[in-house]
Amino acid sequence: MGIDYELKQESTLKLGLKLNQNVKLGLEILQKPILDLFEFVKREVAENPFLEFEKELNVESVDIDPERYVRPFPKTLRRFLHEQLDFMNLDDEDHLVISFIIDNLDEKGFLPHDVEELAEDLEIPAEIVEKNLRVLKGKFEPLGCGSRNLLDYLGNFLNARELETVLNCVSSKRKIPETVKSKLRGIPPYPSWGFESDEPIVPIIPEILIEKKDGSMKVELREMLRLRMNEELEKFVKSDNWKPKEYSRAKLILTFLGKRKELLYRIGCLLLERQREFLLGMGELKPLTLTETAEILRLNVSTVSRAVSGKYVHTPVGTFKLRDLFRRVVGKNRDLSTYELEKEIRDILSANGKVSDNVIRKELERRGIYISRRTVTKYRLKLGIRRRERV
Repeated sequence: MGIDYELKQESTLKLGLKLNQNVKLGLEILQKPILDLFEFVKREVAENPFLEFEKELNVESVDIDPERYVRPFPKTLRRFLHEQLDFMNLDDEDHLVISFIIDNLDEKGFLPHDVEELAEDLEIPAEIVEKNLRVLKGKFEPLGCGSRNLLDYLGNFLNARELETVLNCVSSKRKIPETVKSKLRGIPPYPSWGFESDEPIVPIIPEILIEKKDGSMKVELREMLRLRMNEELEKFVKSDNWKPKEYSRAKLILTFLGKRKELLYRIGCLLLERQREFLLGMGELKPLTLTETAEILRLNVSTVSRAVSGKYVHTPVGTFKLRDLFRRVVGKNRDLSTYELEKEIRDILSANGKVSDNVIRKELERRGIYISRRTVTKYRLKLGIRRRERV
């Protein structure tokens, strides 16, 4: 009885791990920008005999500037962490979870998602994610990768008393003791400090196309490639009733590519429905958040967030980052999209020249937009505009 139970339990654990790996594959395919997806699929076709191209669009045929390419293997924090992970003696589940956490780090090496959200995505208990997050933060170099915020990050280098001293000194505007200050000097400002960006300058290839055709607005998707199963091998597998792992993976990839395409199309249709006037150049963006989009599409917010991440949309009024077309609250009296806020800042700079961020903040307040000077700085830098000396 005991042996039979152990065998059943082991079988259940293996099935759960396989399902989790499938979920991870689906999320990776959903989140990849079009060029990354193009490279991913080319590798899969080269390695998996069950997959073949039905139709392939060579990336060089897309209208892009080749000088905007960067070298293919930059030294990024994410790549460095994955290299360490491959040499660690971990079981399959822990390897999978840590890999998933690494893929969800932001550009500074912090973890912007709740543990519960990642656990829900992988369909595993939150305790398992939390356990592996501690491993990533404490046993990988650099220390603190996956920290939730700066305070959590500093906790990897300072003991509880030192951390409390820093907090008390900052809140009371007192000087930090030299012994603690010397420690702080040796701590990088964030985990990815010194590494290259995960988002280098790359060709912008819009994946969603919203265009006016035959007198009406239509949504289409740019297809970089079309995949299909190798018919001869598939017939052989079905006749022999034998399904190797390459066959199952090929089926999964085709399924996930189809779901990715369907979701992007649904998002494009929703944007056209809600933002028709803006897309025709006849009005402003209307309120539409990622949360509202998820509710309309009956999906998790994290799924929608991954779907729009790194994607672009081409419209009659220009090409935009897909995420920028979703309005979010940035002020007390007005709610704006990222695109609209950038436009307001650009207008102020056009009218007043290179003024300080504080002057920009005050002008925004006059227009009913209340944000901090730090937020102004972030958006100005995003626009690639250098500031004049602070006044």
